Amino acid sequence: MSSGKSEQPKLNFKGQKPLTKQANKKQRADSSNSTNISMDELYNINTQLEAMTEGLSELREDIKSMLKREEIEDLIKKTVSSIMSKIEVTMTKTIETEVTKQTQTLNEKLTGVFFENQQLKQKLLI
Repeated sequence: MSSGKSEQPKLNFKGQKPLTKQANKKQRADSSNSTNISMDELYNINTQLEAMTEGLSELREDIKSMLKREEIEDLIKKTVSSIMSKIEVTMTKTIETEVTKQTQTLNEKLTGVFFENQQLKQKLLI
């Protein structure tokens, strides 16, 4: 066994080879592919920004059209004043009607008393 080479005994494996994952090869970034992806992403972002800007503009217009607190208070004051004026007119008419009725009743009673008084005077003179 001295032929100059050292002989190593051959190893003899029995059984199955263990399962291993295949190595992922890292690819160099293809500049045209990454540019296309970046452009697509930029387009999507731009579209989203435009939609958001449009939504904000609509909200701004909605807010402008909403009544401000002072306007609401003024509207409430005017409404209450209008209602109170109508109530006042109605109450005045009701009071005037009642006063007219009571005045008529008193006038009728006074007329009756005056008539009775006249009759009593005539009886006394007779």
